[in-house]
Amino acid sequence: MPAEDPLAFARTVQARLSLLNFDAAPLVANARSTVEPDSAERRTAGGLDAALARLSHDPERLALGATLGEGGMAIVHLATQVALGRTVAAKRLRAEHLQAKQVEGLLHEAWVTGSLEHPNVVPVYDLSLDPEAGPVLVMKRIEGDTWSQLLASDDKLRERDEGDRLTFHLRVLSQVCNAVHFAHARGIIHRDLKPDNIMIGHFGEVLVADWGIATEPGYSKAFAGTPAYMAPEMLGEAALSVRTDVYLLGAVLFEILARRPPHSGQTIGALIASVTHSAPDLPPDAPAELAALVRACMAPAPEDRPDSALAVRQALDRFEQHRGSSTLTDRAEHLLADLEIALADTAPHAHLAAASLECRFAFREALRSWPDNRRAKQGLARTIQVLVAHELQAGDPKAARALLGELPEPDGELAARIANAENVAERDAEKIAALRDLGRQLDPRTGRHGRQLAGVILGAFWTAAPLLGGHFADGHSGRETLGAIVLSIASLILLLALARLTRLFEAQVSRQLWATVAFTMLVQTCALVAAWVAGIDQEMVVLSQLLLYCLLTGIQGIVFEPRFWVLSATYAVATALVGVWPASRHAIIAGSNFVLTLFVATIWSRLGAERAAARADLQAASLPRR
Repeated sequence: MPAEDPLAFARTVQARLSLLNFDAAPLVANARSTVEPDSAERRTAGGLDAALARLSHDPERLALGATLGEGGMAIVHLATQVALGRTVAAKRLRAEHLQAKQVEGLLHEAWVTGSLEHPNVVPVYDLSLDPEAGPVLVMKRIEGDTWSQLLASDDKLRERDEGDRLTFHLRVLSQVCNAVHFAHARGIIHRDLKPDNIMIGHFGEVLVADWGIATEPGYSKAFAGTPAYMAPEMLGEAALSVRTDVYLLGAVLFEILARRPPHSGQTIGALIASVTHSAPDLPPDAPAELAALVRACMAPAPEDRPDSALAVRQALDRFEQHRGSSTLTDRAEHLLADLEIALADTAPHAHLAAASLECRFAFREALRSWPDNRRAKQGLARTIQVLVAHELQAGDPKAARALLGELPEPDGELAARIANAENVAERDAEKIAALRDLGRQLDPRTGRHGRQLAGVILGAFWTAAPLLGGHFADGHSGRETLGAIVLSIASLILLLALARLTRLFEAQVSRQLWATVAFTMLVQTCALVAAWVAGIDQEMVVLSQLLLYCLLTGIQGIVFEPRFWVLSATYAVATALVGVWPASRHAIIAGSNFVLTLFVATIWSRLGAERAAARADLQAASLPRR
């Protein structure tokens, strides 16, 4: 009955209470005790008297010994089957309970149990009469413990060296499912499955006992079973089916996980309400797969439960197969929680990469052993999502793209975010490349050796040219000017050839420097041609050339390298010397050009070393201090 309708639920509980035709108070005190059905439900063929008449008493066949256990109506003795000489367990009624109902109940248990020959059902060896003419049920003696004893005591379980608690109890429950499924195939419902009724031998044998209230599927008016484990339809006036035993199997599984039976109450009304409502409250650490199985088995409506005990056993087998995967998933979820905390922290974490790798590996291993592990799928997807978000925030879309490929299923939103980040990164990379190229162009070290070689060659030519020109002129002003024109044109041609051969145009600084020199040579050539046509005195022409060189090197000192002022000063002094000693003008020009050659040969080498040292100092200053 749905808990959302409290009034109807209360009416249902009250109606079921009204069906009780006995004193219900003891149920509250001991809800784990079995409630016997009316004798009308027993299967006594031909009547009770006829059934007893078919039995016999032979004191020579069975020798009763010490008491193994006692119940409210019966005693179990240690006994010996004389003919076979084997030790057995003999169950008989107390003298004060030799009434028809109790006798019929013991006979019913014997016949049902005897009809179920299965490795997980207690074997029945014989059925006879005791000296008081009461039935004696002779069964296999099981040397071991009841399952309830092992469920209640982990120490006892450790004494048996059974290993993992959950694994052991699930293995026992799986064998119980086998016995119950076999009984169902024979048309028998146990109706009282609980740990008290399961015996576990010292050698691992699991035997379902106490079939005293077993019945056939169908409508039942009786309130029968153990209230602490009861299915709602067992409260009376309802149809019983194999799904009733499925409910009881789920109730036992509940006790394995919660360490207590599912139903209890301070009053009979509260107890009946718990059975009717049937909403198991499992501990939070219960494995999700088993918790789902408990809820399915203990569904209030029989049609909502698994359809057989076999289905329950198969679900237990699947859990055991998936258990390693579930354990790995638990570990991976803890790692994911720690990883999310670490990613949220702005401070760097040295082990972040290893933690993310371990988390993803754990989820993947969980999925490898159980591909349908929903928690592992969701956990892996969540891990990838948080790592992708972290890489995008860190500006690494390439790493984010690699992580995206690990997702079990495509994520369109993440893919769009990564594509957008890749576009931004591509544009940034283009800008960075352009800036790097510009830096290389402006770096004085770029093309330094080419400039040095070209400068030395050109300087050597300019050093020798004035001496050759003066020798060619031999005191003739016109010939001297014409020779200067030819040498100026040759210098321009040599400059262009050197620029091509030494890749002087590779860097912007080289292009600017040598473009200035080329422009100066061109202006000089034009000026010499004009002076030759106008017949200007050669001394004035030389003075104008020296002043032009002084101006050129001074400009280079302003825009490129301050040490070029040395050359500017050199040409200024040369201009003054030519003015004082005009006859020595060729030697003075050659000397000043020689100074230019030496300057170029040394300035580029020093400049490269200085720039490299400055760069090394900058890198050293940027290293973190320890």
